[in-house]
Formats: sequence, C-alpha cells, structure tokens
Amino acid sequence: MRDIHAEITTAIIEGLEQGLSEGKLPWNRDLGSELPFNAVTGRAYRGGNCVNLWVLGSKRQYTSPNWATYKQWQTIGGQVSKGTKAVPIIVPVPIKQDDPDAEEKIRFVSANVFNQDQITGLEAVPTTDSAGGEIADIAPNPIT
Repeated sequence: MRDIHAEITTAIIEGLEQGLSEGKLPWNRDLGSELPFNAVTGRAYRGGNCVNLWVLGSKRQYTSPNWATYKQWQTIGGQVSKGTKAVPIIVPVPIKQDDPDAEEKIRFVSANVFNQDQITGLEAVPTTDSAGGEIADIAPNPIT
C-alpha cells in the first residue's frame, strides 16, 4: 500500500538537504515570497503541502507558484503535458454527519497536483489571493 505521508516527508527532507548543501532553500528563490497556490481557486496551500510544493517545485525547477489537479487545469482550458509527474498533497475532507450539532470530523485523502509549467493551452491564469486562504478545494465530495 502506498504511504503518501512517507513519500511527502522523504521528498521534503531530500529537498531541504539539497537546498542546504547548495546554500539555498526553496523559499529564498525568486518565487520564495509567493506561497504556492491553487491556480483555479486562488487559495494558498498551507502547512506541509506548502513546504512540499515549494521543495519539489524548486527541485524540478518550476518557475510558477501555480498548482492544480488535472481536472482543475482542464476547467480553465489547460492540458497536462504528456509524461509529466504530479506532486502528491494531503487534503482534509469534512465527513458529512446526520447530526448538525455533532463535532466536525475530518478525513485526510491524497490528491495529485501539477505545476503550471507542466500545462499547455492556457490563455491566462488567476493571480494569487493576496490575503492567503484555506488550502485549495480539490478534494472529492465530502463522505456521506
């Protein structure tokens, strides 16, 4: 069984070690002051997903902070280039409950996102939500 958490942790550690040995870290490069964000929703990624996208984006030499799922890119006219690799992220998904007064429960699922540098056919991409925001709304529908 695929261990997404271990894959992300390993990628972050390797990226940080490489950045440290080269004297640079992903958030210190030109795009470093701009958080990775979802190109469709405009919301910034947070927490481990932010670091993961920074590190892997830097390692793969992407120039854009824009990320989205395959389907999201399609909704704005983009197409993922053949042979490109996705980056896994972890997405919190609320579990739908019958009792509206019950404490909210969350399940975590993985999703794969692609950087704008991997996309063809785009005319324009939204800019970041300068106020930041919640993680991109890319998870499947809440569990019923």
